[in-house]
Amino acid sequence: MALHEMQPGPAPANHSRVYRVLKPGAVALIDFHSPTNPLFGPGLFLFYVLFETETAWKLLQEDLVALLTQTGFK
Repeated sequence: MALHEMQPGPAPANHSRVYRVLKPGAVALIDFHSPTNPLFGPGLFLFYVLFETETAWKLLQEDLVALLTQTGFK
């Protein structure tokens, strides 16, 4: 599932769907951080400018940890 391609509105519902279909004890790998190493910043910025949508930029500004915790993820 590409969270960064979803519009901001339905994201919590989509998180709930992912949580619902996971088997008990299963792991969902979600990468939601911006790189802290300054060497990666320019390359990531260029990638976003060339290939990503506006929703990907908005996702970086969301508090995904809080959203996923509200959904039931631990």
